[in-house]
Parts: sequence; C-alpha cells; structure tokens
Amino acid sequence: MSKRSSPQFSKNTPAPGPGSQAASSDSTADFDADRFRLRRFPLTPLVAIVIGVGVVLVLIVAGWANRSAGPDALRHADIADPERELCQQFLLLKKAGDPAADALLAPRAAQPEQPLSQEEAARFQTNCFLHQDIRILAARRDAQGRLVLFTKGNVSAPTLEVRTARGVDRVQRTMVNPDLIVEVRDGTIHGLRAEMHTGR
Repeated sequence: MSKRSSPQFSKNTPAPGPGSQAASSDSTADFDADRFRLRRFPLTPLVAIVIGVGVVLVLIVAGWANRSAGPDALRHADIADPERELCQQFLLLKKAGDPAADALLAPRAAQPEQPLSQEEAARFQTNCFLHQDIRILAARRDAQGRLVLFTKGNVSAPTLEVRTARGVDRVQRTMVNPDLIVEVRDGTIHGLRAEMHTGR
C-alpha cells in the first residue's frame, strides 16, 4: 500500500497575520523619518553660514560702489554752482513769460556792419536766440563742464557776413530745438554758440 503524503508546515516560521505587513511598513516609515530628521538638522548651520557670507559679499560690493561713485556724487550735490543757478533762474522767468528774464542776458547787439569771424558770428547768433521766444527745458553742465540750455522751438538770426577760409560768406542761421552753450560773466548770461540737439 502506498502512503499518503500529508501537507508539511514550517514549525519555525509562523504564517503572517493580517496586520503584520502594515506594522513592518510603519516601522520602516518611522525609521526613514528619523533618519531624515537626523540628516536635516545638520544642514541648518550650513545654510546660516551661506546666507551670512552672501550678506557680507553684498555689503562689500555696495561699499565699493559707494566709494567709486562718491566723489562724483559729492561734486555734483555739495558744490555750489552759482552760474548754473543763474541759468536756472533765467529758465523759470522765461517759462513764466516774465520780462525780467531778459535782464539776465547780455544786451542785444546791433547788426554788425563789418564781417565777423566764425566765433564772433556764433556768439552773435546765440545771443539772438536767447532773446527770442523759445522755451528753455533744462539748464545744466555737460560732460565737458560747459553750461548748456536745452531748448524747444524755432529760432533764427539775421544775415551776417562771416569770414571763412574761402573769403566772406553771407550766412543766415535758423535752428530747431538747439542746445545753447552759454557762459556767465558779470552776472549776465552770454551766448557762446548753438549746436544741434544730440539727445543728451
């Protein structure tokens, strides 16, 4: 007779219960969370150090920029410029249509009877422009330190005889929105020359 085989069961390994897998997962999750916390806390001082170094670098760069720009800023902000202030006063009076504005200008010159040099012609023309009905937008010094009146409007000067390398030319100058280069002498504004506006 043949013997019937009976099912074999492990005596050492009990069958897993219904909640055993979940318990194992929970313990693993707890372990991972603890490990994460252990890794995270040591990073906090490192982050603080990085932020501190960044702040120090920003302060160093800002201080260097201030030292670089300091002399120019002080030169423009702290040093009085009475000549420019007179031009600013002229601007305000001109804008208000006050006849007192003309009192700040050199008197109108009479029409010259003799040919002028190119420099003399430029001065004469610029003074004519200053006395005309033109709007002054700003008065400031350019990069070369010259006093410049930035204007808006059309201006013209009488016909002049001007000496050039070719001889004597008859010149009548008209301009639109010129930049007027001026100087202050004896408390009045004198025109030097007029240039085309360059968008400064």
